Parts: sequence; structure tokens; C-alpha cells
Amino acid sequence: MKARRAEIAILLAVLVILAGTPILLSAGNTQIPSEPLTSLSRKPIPGGLPWYLVAVFGDNRPEAVPWVQLPDTFYRTVNELAAINAMVNIGLGDHVGQGSKRQFLEFYRVMRESGLETQMYAMGNHDISFGRASWGNWERLIGPLYLDFDEIPGWRIGILDTEANSTLWARMVNQTFTGAGNRSIMLAFHKPIIPYVHHNLQDDHPDMAKLLLEKIRGNGHVKLVVQAHWHGWAHVRVNGTDWIISGSTGAPLYKASDCQAGVDCVSTYNYLLVILYPNGTYHYYPVKAGMGSGSITVTATSEGIIVENSKVDVHGRPTAIPVRVEFNTSLGPVYILTIVPPDSRIVFRIVETGPGYEIETNATTYYAYLYQNGEGLLLNSSNGRIILPSSVEWVKPVNPHQVLSYQEYQARQETTTTGHTTATPARTATQSTHQATTPSKTVSTRLTTAPTGTLTEKTRDGLTIVAGIVIVLVVLVGLAYSRISR
Repeated sequence: MKARRAEIAILLAVLVILAGTPILLSAGNTQIPSEPLTSLSRKPIPGGLPWYLVAVFGDNRPEAVPWVQLPDTFYRTVNELAAINAMVNIGLGDHVGQGSKRQFLEFYRVMRESGLETQMYAMGNHDISFGRASWGNWERLIGPLYLDFDEIPGWRIGILDTEANSTLWARMVNQTFTGAGNRSIMLAFHKPIIPYVHHNLQDDHPDMAKLLLEKIRGNGHVKLVVQAHWHGWAHVRVNGTDWIISGSTGAPLYKASDCQAGVDCVSTYNYLLVILYPNGTYHYYPVKAGMGSGSITVTATSEGIIVENSKVDVHGRPTAIPVRVEFNTSLGPVYILTIVPPDSRIVFRIVETGPGYEIETNATTYYAYLYQNGEGLLLNSSNGRIILPSSVEWVKPVNPHQVLSYQEYQARQETTTTGHTTATPARTATQSTHQATTPSKTVSTRLTTAPTGTLTEKTRDGLTIVAGIVIVLVVLVGLAYSRISR
């Protein structure tokens, strides 16, 4: 009897410690930033432009869900998105493994370093594995549970939360379709409805899927639905609506055989670029991500901005990539939007021509606007040349942001904490992988430096490993004792 009691006591102790391990992993002296990503990245969208560039990504959680470090594919993808520099950037959920504070802080750091503008997020199931604490982390660090965005002329973008209960789901769906008028609608949410991939919203909440489908059929203006949750690329067109799954910028891929028949379905890392036109039409580019997907680079030099595109689509074919490049001027930023052809090199220069400046380029499809006080002044073309306002006094090309990997960031934090320096410090968020002769955007990336006298992240993780070893030893000794007692 004593041996049996000893075994039960040991088992209970192990269960208690294991249950507390995620809390230990998410604990520590981590400081919550004062502003969530959605409001921090917010930048007014100017009206009156020919077309608007939107980027979509999702499912970048790590394979081992307790990890803080995100997949390498995700860090690489964010740097590509920073080079593309879309006006709106939409995350489709499962951005962390479980929803702990430390996991969200790492995602927050990456997205803040990226400089991506107007970020909006749909919640995924992995983002809230810790229940109420995870929901709180989401609202403090990411943003609202759902929102509608009307700033792109002719469009409403509705961000919905498939992790909500049926009552809240009905409220947000009704809100999205109320007051949209004749706007075209783009919907974004995590768990997919169409196509069927054996990983769908209707599997868990058929009432929620049915409600949204009824609203879409009754509205007639839903042009594009982007979803995630299933890790891969899938597309099907139903009754004039493009239903897309753009899942996985790093999460483990699923099998293409999961998809229903007749669906364009590929098991590959990917992200999506969408051009929205004010007349309600659109064009999208499904871009392969990760190793073997080529690259898109934007480099500022003393002579201008060089854009090089070797990207492929989700089927491995060379693809065009829409990009927005930036020049600083004495009047404010000048943005140039272009569609870079497959396997090509585009150069933009703003050169002084007598009394003013004009844009020189080998691009064939592009437009430019001057951004001032939230408004965009479309720069008109004269005889095929785009001329800047005569009051511009100087022009400087701008490099895109570069995001530090998890290892680079931790190495820099260790250097900051200990006061030691290294011979080859990790590049900062404002440095390009290419050397530039002009200053680039500035962004602060120090979010969670451990104060003096507190445990650093590596120390806490080390203690967790030691604790795990101790647990195993205790269990072994206890079992051996119980057998001897018999």
C-alpha cells in the first residue's frame, strides 16, 4: 500500500510540474508594449490612386507549439514582404504556437521591425491555446478581434474571427455586411469554408459557416475570400467569388490530397499579393515562399533603387511581383508602385533636370504619388515622363527594413545585457543585406531587454531544461524505491 501511495504521489507531482511548464516558458520580465500592432502600424491610405497593393500571409507558427522561435521561412518571408512594401498587410492567424506572452512578443518584435504598414490580423486557434490569457495577449499586442476596413476606394475588407462563439460571429458578420453599399468585399479569416480540405470551419461550427455563406449569396459583392488553417495553397472559384487558402509561411505543410476534387491545391509555403482597383476589380499573385522560391530584393544605391525579381508562384513558375518603392524628398515620401516582370531587374532613378526632378526607369507599368499629411498627390505623366513638383529640393532613395532572425536578436540582446561586443554584430533593422549610401528608415527594435538583476530568456530556458532533467530523475528514483518497498 505504501508503495502504491508513493507511485501516486510521484505521478501527481509530475503532472503538476508538466502542467506548469508552459507557464514557466511564458513567464519572465517581459514588458508589454503600449500599443498593439494594428494601431502601431496604421497609416492612412490616400484616395485617387490607380490601384492598391495588399499582402496576405498566415500560419507561421512553429512546428513545436511551445517554442518562442518562429520558423526560418517566416523570417525570410517577412523580409520579402518588407521589400514589397504593400499598403495593407493582412495576417490570417496561427501566428504563434500557443498564445503565451513570450511567443506574442517575438511575433510583435518581428512585425514591428518589418516596418509593414497598416497591419490587420485574423485570430487563429493556435493563437489562443492558453484561453483567457491568450485572448488578453492578442488584444494587447495584436489588436481587435475583428474589424472592417473601408479606406481603399471601392472596397471593404472584413477581418473575421473564426474562434468566436456563434453569437459574436453573427454580430461581426452582420456588421461587415451592413453599410457596405455597392463596395466590393474582400473577407479574411482563419478557418476555411471553401474549398473543403478536411480542416474546415463547418467541421466544428456548421452554423457559423452556414450563416456566412447565406450572407455572401444574398450580398452579391463578395469578390475574394482569403483563409488559412490548412497549411498549403488552395483555390477554387464559386459563383463569381474566388475562395483562396493561403496557409503556411512556416507551419508544417499538409498533404494536397486533403483537398476536394477539382481544386487547385498545392502543398507549399506561400503568401498572397493582391491588387485592388477602385472599380471593384482585382488581380492576385500566389507567391511561393521558403527555400527554392527565388527572391525579391529592393536595394537603394547612390544612383537610385534597384528591384530584382526571381520569385516563382505556388506552381514553381516565374511570376511577376507588384512592389512599392520609396524615395524621401524635401516635401515628403514619393512612392512608386510597379509590377516587376518575371526574372527581371528594374531600376528607378529620380534625377535633376534643370529646374526640377523627374523619374527615370526601365519599368513599363508604374505610377507615383507624393505622400503628405495622410494624403496622396498622384504625380502626372507628361510625354511619358513623371515630373516631381518644382518645389522639391532634394531626393534620397530608401532601403526597406530588414528583420533580425530569432538567433540574431537573442545574440544582440545578450550583447546589450552583458555589455560585451562582438567582432561581427548582427545587422540592425535599418540595414539592407546590400550596402546603401543613403539613410534608410529608422525603427526601434528593443522591446524586451531584461533589466539588471533579472533572468534573461536563455537563462530561463536553461533552468527549464534543468528542471525537466530533475523531474525525470525524481520519477526514476521514486519508481525504483516503490519496487524495493514491495
